[in-house]
Amino acid sequence: MGMTYDHRIKMMIAQSGDPNLFPDLAIPLTTARHWIRHGIKPVVTLLDDEDQADRMLKIAQLERRLAEVEATHRLVVFTLG
Repeated sequence: MGMTYDHRIKMMIAQSGDPNLFPDLAIPLTTARHWIRHGIKPVVTLLDDEDQADRMLKIAQLERRLAEVEATHRLVVFTLG
């Protein structure tokens, strides 16, 4: 039986075009690429998840950027230290 993922995770990966948006979830690249290429099926909910999904996407993008800045900082400290 296959793994199921929250529709908001699928939506954020499909919208961002980044199959590695949530590396901590270990989503197979083939699965994430399928969502990006084909989109996701509509989901009917009683709550408006759009604002929350936008915030989660922004947080994931900022976490990735922070990791890049931290890596650059370590490289500068190592080079100059």
